[in-house]
Amino acid sequence: MEIAGRRIMPVIVMADFRPLTTIYEIWFNFYGETGPFVQEAFLLLGKQDYLYLFFHDYGPTPIRKFAFPNDVRHFFRGHHGILKALPEWNDRDFNEAKRRLQDRYGVAQLWNILR
Repeated sequence: MEIAGRRIMPVIVMADFRPLTTIYEIWFNFYGETGPFVQEAFLLLGKQDYLYLFFHDYGPTPIRKFAFPNDVRHFFRGHHGILKALPEWNDRDFNEAKRRLQDRYGVAQLWNILR
């Protein structure tokens, strides 16, 4: 997506955990304030065999845990270099790109597109 003459690439990962009926979404901003942490996460997500998700209520003990095969490993491994080659963007431009995507597509529509 182009914002202010620059190409911005928000990365969204969506997960549907049966029997729950909620679609969870995680947006990754490869650049911006948290860019170094996200870039490191891309490298780690490109290596891990499994992904883990922990749900917490109040306190440090998870009330629900999920483990699932990392079917997106190849994406993170391949796109780290692609995103690294793009000119950096800032948080404001990322948030604008994310807002435009959310306005254009609802969660269910994004889910169907990404499946």
